[in-house]
Amino acid sequence: MAAGRQGRAQVLAFGEADGMLNSQCTGMFNQASGCKDREGRIWFPTARGVAMIDPRAIRRNAVPPVVVIEQVVADDEVVFGDGCPSSAQAVSDAADAQAQRSTLPGGSARPTFQTSLGAGRGRVIEMRYTAASFAAPRRVRFKYRLDGHDRDWRYDEDNQRVAFYTRLGPGGYAFHVAACNNHGVWSEQPAVFAFTIAPHFWQTWLFHVLCGAAVIGLAGAIQAYRLRWQRRQRSGSNSSRPWRTSEHALRATCMTIWAQR
Repeated sequence: MAAGRQGRAQVLAFGEADGMLNSQCTGMFNQASGCKDREGRIWFPTARGVAMIDPRAIRRNAVPPVVVIEQVVADDEVVFGDGCPSSAQAVSDAADAQAQRSTLPGGSARPTFQTSLGAGRGRVIEMRYTAASFAAPRRVRFKYRLDGHDRDWRYDEDNQRVAFYTRLGPGGYAFHVAACNNHGVWSEQPAVFAFTIAPHFWQTWLFHVLCGAAVIGLAGAIQAYRLRWQRRQRSGSNSSRPWRTSEHALRATCMTIWAQR
C-alpha cells in the first residue's frame, strides 16, 4: 500500500488461540508496540512476554467455509429447519437432499430452499445460520441480504448468527447469507432461502380494482341523481308559470276596476 501497488490491505488477527500467552500488547510512551527485525520477523511485547510472528511462515487458509441456514422462524413458529413440524420438515429434507446434490467446484454445497407463508405472517422473521470451518470457527464472519427488502449486504458484526426482519409486506423474498474464514476468504456461493408471503384480500389487485369500480359507480350514481334533481326543479318551475301569469292578470283587472270607480 505504501508503494501504491495495492489499494487495500489484508489484515490477519492473531490471539491466544494461535499460541500467544497473552493477547494484550502494550508499548511505552513514544515507543512502538512492535518492531521488525532484519529477517522480516515481527516482535510484539505482551503482558506475559514477547510474541513473534514470521509472515513468511503464515499459510493462508484458502478453504472457504460452507454456510448453512439452520432454522427459519415466522411469528414464533418454526417453518424450516430444527423444530419444524413433520409435514414441513419433509419438504425441508427433500430440499436439503436436492441442495446436497447441487455442488460447486471444490465440493461446497449450494443450498436453496423455498416455502410459502400465509397472509400476515411477516410480522417477525428470524433467520438462524452457521458455517463450518475447522481452522478457526470463532473467527468466521457473516454477511446477509434479503432480496426484496435490503439494497446491499449487511454484516453480522457481533457474530450473533441470526438475522431479524419485521413487518414484511406481501411478495417474494430471498434471504442470502455468506461466510468468510479467518483469512477473509468468502464462500463461493451463499446459502439461499426463498419464501413468499401471501397478501390479505384487501392487499390484492382484485380488491383495488373492485374499490376503483365502486368509487366510479358511486360517483356516477351521485351525478345521475343530481341531473334528475335539476330536471325536476326545472319542470316544477315551468309548471308554475301559468298560475303566476293568471294571478298578475287578475290583479291588473282589479286595479283597473278600482280606478274607474
